Amino acid sequence: MKRKKNKSRDVSFPRSAPKKILSSLEVHRHLKEYYENWKNGTIQPKQLEMLQKMPVDPATGLLWWQWVERHSGICEHQPPRDNPVFLS
Repeated sequence: MKRKKNKSRDVSFPRSAPKKILSSLEVHRHLKEYYENWKNGTIQPKQLEMLQKMPVDPATGLLWWQWVERHSGICEHQPPRDNPVFLS
């Protein structure tokens, strides 16, 4: 038995793109949550330790919290600051 092709599917949009977009949005959401927890003093020490060991973002040269501050409109980090705004 042959399956009918789904003509309503938009073949111009790659299937993997929504997952990549969702993945980027999820990363941003999680990093922002960690940043807020750090700012509020509610982050787990092991979680903060793991975050602080993350490499810089290759596209921007920023640490995770600098990236969050830039993308959240808190600080441009040009040049990058040594401490988060909430510790200044």
